[in-house]
Amino acid sequence: MHKETARTVLFEIDKILNELNIRYFLTGGTLLGAIREGKIIECDTDMDLGCLDEEFRPKIKILVNAFKANDFTPVLLKRGYKGEIRGLNLNKTIDGHKVHCCLVSFRKHKGFRYYHYNAKGDAKVLPEKFINQCVFINFLGLKVRVPELAQDVLSYIYGDDWRIEQHIKVWVKQPLEIRYNLFIREAKGSDIFWWSK
Repeated sequence: MHKETARTVLFEIDKILNELNIRYFLTGGTLLGAIREGKIIECDTDMDLGCLDEEFRPKIKILVNAFKANDFTPVLLKRGYKGEIRGLNLNKTIDGHKVHCCLVSFRKHKGFRYYHYNAKGDAKVLPEKFINQCVFINFLGLKVRVPELAQDVLSYIYGDDWRIEQHIKVWVKQPLEIRYNLFIREAKGSDIFWWSK
């Protein structure tokens, strides 16, 4: 991913989401890069953003139109046979450099927040406390939200060695189901019924 183009795209996404009062935050590899390195990780191929479902869902049509008006190609992320909307893939090309950003909406269920990361309905699950409170940090010259407990979130997702630079390269090669089985042990006790393997 071309880093300067990614920075430009993030500024544009930030402007659109702020105008629509959608409080987004960094998640996944983008959060890891921001906290660990203060930049986008060299091997990262996309940007990962999250938002709360209750802010996202009522504004889906407005969001799609706003991104289209700013030369993005927004694609609705859907899950399962019902086609339930779970987020937006946002693609934009500037000077031949394509940037892909995934904006996922975290739903609330019995003390957890989750989002579906594929059409089958497989879910990434976080304790709600991890994203209830966000703080602003400076990332790529922009003030962006991150979970207040960002280091705890990263330990929960990547393990206690998330600070080791090579860790992300190993994690990316593992099937997502292996890493997220850790979440399911905790989530099963709260009747999260939609998990599939």
